[in-house]
Amino acid sequence: MRSPIILDTDCMREIARISHPQTCLTIRQTNRELSKWITTDDITISELRWRLQSFSFATVFEWAVTENRTKFLKLLLKIPLPPKWESTDQYIPKWMAFKIEDSDQTGADLMLSLSIHYNHLPAFNLLLTSPTYTSNWALNNALIIAASEGKYQMTQALLQQGANPREENHHALLYAAYGSQPHVLALVFKTWFKLRPPNGISPTDIDHDVVDNILKWASQLGCSDVVESLIIECEASPEARTLALKYAARWGQLDILNFLLQNGADVRAGNAPLIAAVEKGQNEVVDILIKAGMEVEDSMMELALKEGHLKTVEVLHANGWPLPNRQ
Repeated sequence: MRSPIILDTDCMREIARISHPQTCLTIRQTNRELSKWITTDDITISELRWRLQSFSFATVFEWAVTENRTKFLKLLLKIPLPPKWESTDQYIPKWMAFKIEDSDQTGADLMLSLSIHYNHLPAFNLLLTSPTYTSNWALNNALIIAASEGKYQMTQALLQQGANPREENHHALLYAAYGSQPHVLALVFKTWFKLRPPNGISPTDIDHDVVDNILKWASQLGCSDVVESLIIECEASPEARTLALKYAARWGQLDILNFLLQNGADVRAGNAPLIAAVEKGQNEVVDILIKAGMEVEDSMMELALKEGHLKTVEVLHANGWPLPNRQ
């Protein structure tokens, strides 16, 4: 199983080294050379093929995307990929640091992820119409990139094209949660849930670990439909429900908080949710948790005062907790 491509903000620093590491061109030098060479979009395919002997396909593609040369991109994507891209173990950009455990991947698989990372919708749409650039692996890893970067339109298009969020160790769903975009998480989860095993999700299956992991993030983001499905239909563990209380409490997700309390979250398993609510000044949450039976400590009143949450102090006091005795 391959690990997913994870792009970072410095990802293009190494792109000039893909096919000609001996030249060690910087990105700025490479882009300057390309700008001098491609002064017009009216370039012939034969000249383009010749130039691809000097620059890697990925370098030219990245330049065209960042320069918004859509007409040139259409031409670039018409020509066959250079032969070296049929096997890319030695041409993978260093910034796409992932482990390749089999040999069926080609350089074309990387292009879709590049267009997403640079948020270039014209290039993305062009690639999506070509079988050359839309292998299952390319679609699934592109889905991870789009979901993690919160790009709803691209995520939706990839799912419609057949990207499977259950592949690549469920990373698309996990990164959708980490991306902090509720609508993207809900979108990916809907497909992930639809593709669940026919016999449901077993507590011993890897899916169940994913369910427990996603529950806390969905609770934080306020994805009520996702939370309800994870608990009722996917049967998230009691421990995960209790942990999710803290995330809902900290971010003031009242509907989810009440749902968790009504569906197996244990208020006697510790008062971390209450501490989080006090620290953030989530007054309604504080009141709900105390009334539900969560233990209050002396330090909570001091914490509320320290954070300047005077209304929280009033809520604690109204629930029977004495004001601090200050000399």
